[in-house]
Amino acid sequence: MHHPDAAEEKKNSESPKEGEAYNGGRDLPALKTFVADKLAKSCTVTDPADCDEKEVAYIEKMKAKEDGAAAKELTRLEGMKAGSMKPDVKQWLMKRIAILKQM
Repeated sequence: MHHPDAAEEKKNSESPKEGEAYNGGRDLPALKTFVADKLAKSCTVTDPADCDEKEVAYIEKMKAKEDGAAAKELTRLEGMKAGSMKPDVKQWLMKRIAILKQM
């Protein structure tokens, strides 16, 4: 049986007992979406090093549009969030929203 030493006990006593409540879906697609949205490195418009090719192309496309286009597109996409869609489509929707919020 493992007995924690003093350093382990101190570390464990400093760790929070409860994390943030998770109220998302309990299936794999919902978990993947949560991880992608909350835990994974995110794409930033100012430093696209963590962006994939699709995100970079989308950033360039939106930068090329006239003023106000990003805000209009953000409003449109935000309205779609509650709709039913496949997990990969939902993930791309959330990525675009995150990009547009930075513009």
